[in-house]
Amino acid sequence: MLYHYTSVQTLALILKTKAIRFNKLSKVNDPRDGCPLNQEMNEQIFVSCWIRRSKDSIPMWKLYAGLDGVRIGLPEDMFTTHPTKLPNHEIEVDGQKKAD
Repeated sequence: MLYHYTSVQTLALILKTKAIRFNKLSKVNDPRDGCPLNQEMNEQIFVSCWIRRSKDSIPMWKLYAGLDGVRIGLPEDMFTTHPTKLPNHEIEVDGQKKAD
């Protein structure tokens, strides 16, 4: 299992939209995350932070969920065994538009 600490409000959004939101690496709560030498890179990388440790952690509650938040658990393979294809969109790569 992978675990994610979050607020009740964010849990409500996850349930409503059936989606996990990725944030810019520069915007995560833990100051140890990211690349301290390249802030521009932190603005371009999107992440969702999860932990494998099944034992609860008070510091994790405090940092990510406030002590009134929730911890959700999902199977570890959720990111690898259920790939989804996004609807056809045009994307830009090196200044050239391409269909995905």
